[in-house]
Amino acid sequence: MRSITLLIVLAFAAITQAQQLVLRHLDEERGLPSNCVLDLHVDQEGLLWVATNNGLYRYDGFTYERIGVGTPIDEVNIVHMRSFPQQELMVFAAYGKRLFFMKSGRLREVQAPDNGPVWADNGAVSSMALDATGELIVGFSNTAGRGRVDLVTGRMTLEELEPDGYAGHV
Repeated sequence: MRSITLLIVLAFAAITQAQQLVLRHLDEERGLPSNCVLDLHVDQEGLLWVATNNGLYRYDGFTYERIGVGTPIDEVNIVHMRSFPQQELMVFAAYGKRLFFMKSGRLREVQAPDNGPVWADNGAVSSMALDATGELIVGFSNTAGRGRVDLVTGRMTLEELEPDGYAGHV
């Protein structure tokens, strides 16, 4: 019995040693563009997306690539990211009324209505989901409303929810 227990312990030790977890500390000294990180996201390819107060970056384990240099996304702080691999879609939400999406490698800003009760409170996008038709649905903080984004045209329509609806959830 003791030999079986010892064999099991040795086998477990060999397995756990072969699967050693490697941790790396990422900071400005090691190439991180800013220590003020607002959101992190790992996509289907295993790339780390880093939203900082100094721009949006994609990290491959060796280098940081700045995303959207010279475009409107480079002027804002991204605070929420989400990917939808089945649609080859990545969505980025910024403070206030800014929403961007990257579909099949093309980065676009969502064209949102300038007014409307749902959008008037300047609430940020707090949640994102795809509906059964592949349309992007976004929930806002501080309001009982949501937006529907047509990924072909890049336009958003706003919908108010019933007064007892939950703000920010889709």
